[in-house]
Amino acid sequence: MIPFDYKMQWRIFKLHFKHKGLGATTWRYLLLLLPVIILNHIVQQFFFLLDEVFFRSYRKISTDGAIFMVGPPRCGTSLFLELLNKSDEITSMKLWELNVAPAIIQKLFYLQIGKLDRWLGSPLYNAYRKIDAKLFGEFKKIHDTGLFHYEEDAMLFYHSGNSPFFLFFFPFIELKTPFMNFDQLTSPEYKAKYMKFYKRCIQKHLYVFGRHKIYLSKNPLFSTYILTLKAHITDARFIFMTRTPYKVAPSAISLSTYYKDYLRYVDDQFIKDALFQMLKIEYTYPLEVLDFNDQKHHAMIRFEDLVADTKATVERVLTQFSLRCPEELQKALAERSKKEKHYVSQNRYSFEKYNISEAEFKNYFEEVLLKFGYEEEGV
Repeated sequence: MIPFDYKMQWRIFKLHFKHKGLGATTWRYLLLLLPVIILNHIVQQFFFLLDEVFFRSYRKISTDGAIFMVGPPRCGTSLFLELLNKSDEITSMKLWELNVAPAIIQKLFYLQIGKLDRWLGSPLYNAYRKIDAKLFGEFKKIHDTGLFHYEEDAMLFYHSGNSPFFLFFFPFIELKTPFMNFDQLTSPEYKAKYMKFYKRCIQKHLYVFGRHKIYLSKNPLFSTYILTLKAHITDARFIFMTRTPYKVAPSAISLSTYYKDYLRYVDDQFIKDALFQMLKIEYTYPLEVLDFNDQKHHAMIRFEDLVADTKATVERVLTQFSLRCPEELQKALAERSKKEKHYVSQNRYSFEKYNISEAEFKNYFEEVLLKFGYEEEGV
């Protein structure tokens, strides 16, 4: 079954009144967002009940050896996720599954709809592509995504009312806890309840898409969940990906301010007090809790290495984790290496419109720059 964090929702409810009063933002939350969150939970709970009736054997499926990609965002995680899913040993969730089909019965239903649509010449898919391009064209410039893209499975926690993505949809400073330090700031009982739900979701995915495959998750926001994942997923493995904050931070700001255009929650102070703090933790916390001498379970990838020699970087991780490199993946790696081998980013960013000086940025990320040996770049 799906637990629901009523306390989190009550907290968000009160924060709206504290910070927004009875303005348009609060009413939009009360009349639109909150009802959608609650109704979605009820609907998903119904389909999870049906799974227990018709597909209860999914509980026997092993999640051992699942792989989690952590670290700051915008470090090549989407590229790496897409490439590894070329392997017949690995599987990940796509956006449609995360948002509207976490239950087995839903997955099977939508897969049948897809087969029927293809038989009819793909009218539904073609209509979706037109709507997608119109509604999310600008967003895709920041992050290329869509219903049929692999995505971050922390979205599953939308259904339980405590997704770490709420930090962006409702970016009140008080919501930094527990998301900024989930391992340390949540109780064992809380961890057990929601990790059980998360593990069930992985098992349901494997039931439909490959019962003996290895599950792969990409989640920068899980960077503070590492010890929790280790405790609840047997033999869990981690890939820590990193890139200079001079590239990561501007992209993360762009994503947050995109939400601002629609929800009008984010402000410059939130960027400094929450977003930068979260990025810094995503760089430093994995170094504290992952032993990279244990190459069977922990791997580190620098973005610069990934784009300089994609093939060698991916093959190194596969070797570390004792995974094969099948022909389809070999072809994809060879093609990607041709495109990215001589990659040099020409982007330069200015934070002036966010009231962040160059000196302030360098000072905030000084520890990260020194720890990873990143050279300073003009912002």
